[in-house]
Amino acid sequence: MDNQEYVEKVNKCIAMIKSGSEEAILDLYELISNSIRFIAIRFLKNQFDSDDAVQDFWLNIKKYCVNCRFVTNGYRYLCKVMQNLCLTKLRKASKSRELLSSSDIELFERYGGVNELSVEQASLKNIFYLAVNKMNNLEKKVFYLWCYDEMSIREISKELQISKSSVHRIKMSVEGKIKEVLYANGWYE
Repeated sequence: MDNQEYVEKVNKCIAMIKSGSEEAILDLYELISNSIRFIAIRFLKNQFDSDDAVQDFWLNIKKYCVNCRFVTNGYRYLCKVMQNLCLTKLRKASKSRELLSSSDIELFERYGGVNELSVEQASLKNIFYLAVNKMNNLEKKVFYLWCYDEMSIREISKELQISKSSVHRIKMSVEGKIKEVLYANGWYE
């Protein structure tokens, strides 16, 4: 089957789905299911999220076909719909990322993290907890995004929706509090 014939078959399936044909959905599935799955895996990078996105796509296929106005290449249109669905999932996932509190990190390290810390590492860990406890909520957020998520000042600014200069000032304050606690506990280097 050449490319033009393939596109015509997809367009015919879309037109039949618009008119209410249930069998056309199965025909469309046979034609484009591999491409849809490939797009999901390419964008979402893991099997679970990819399966979820593909399932969402096929659950709403009637809506996508009905919303399809005059399109010369229905295959390309449906691939673009799947791509947008994946990008929306990625955006939602990045927005719903929650910050870890110091107690969450402490519990993780106590029960599932690195078990064998040297005396020096254990001491430093406790000092960082002391420093975090001296910080206000905004400073803690900046510290976690900077230290654990390795975000830049620009990325932190965008995430917390505050100016870059404010993030820079808060970061300097955080560094000062960490140094203060380190010096107070005998760490001069």
